[in-house]
Amino acid sequence: MKSRNLGVGLVVLASSLFSLAGTASAHGTAPATTPTGTCVVHSLPSFVAQGEFTTTATVGDIIEVECDPKVYGTGSKIKVTASQLFTRCKGKVTWYVPNPFHTGTGRGISLELDADGNATVALIAGAGCMAGESLVTAHMEEEPFESFTTPFSVLPPETTKPGVYAMVPTMNAKGEGFQVEDAFSSGVAAIVEAEFA
Repeated sequence: MKSRNLGVGLVVLASSLFSLAGTASAHGTAPATTPTGTCVVHSLPSFVAQGEFTTTATVGDIIEVECDPKVYGTGSKIKVTASQLFTRCKGKVTWYVPNPFHTGTGRGISLELDADGNATVALIAGAGCMAGESLVTAHMEEEPFESFTTPFSVLPPETTKPGVYAMVPTMNAKGEGFQVEDAFSSGVAAIVEAEFA
């Protein structure tokens, strides 16, 4: 098969945003440190275009912004944009914000940072995306108006083995994947793909 069932992943994504609630943030766990700079943007490095029929060449991504809460803390506004991906996917990008849950469409979406300086958003782009490289950018909407970027690539379809696969952004230099839970609901986001024989 050349594509995984992204529709199943969308359902799981939406429920994953709320189902992994815990109490770690409520108990005052230490905020994650940003490796360099005021903020860091994390994203999946790439996504294989997939889907069938009306969803052919659809891609997904999870973007996390992690800022120093002493500089950008609770309620700070940040706009996440994927302008190149928007163009590459024929102007079709839907954004999913977990806290408070809402959706939007277009090149980007505004988010509020939590008490730990973090924000998470997921996106589904396409159908009809073209393979190639792009950037995901986070622009602070308050002084000193800094911007932060990370790369994201759309890969062409490929043959995949049947199974279920979970994807989260790679967050550290060792290539280990993990997520920082948000302080609003202790939620995280994941894309779950299913391939059937």
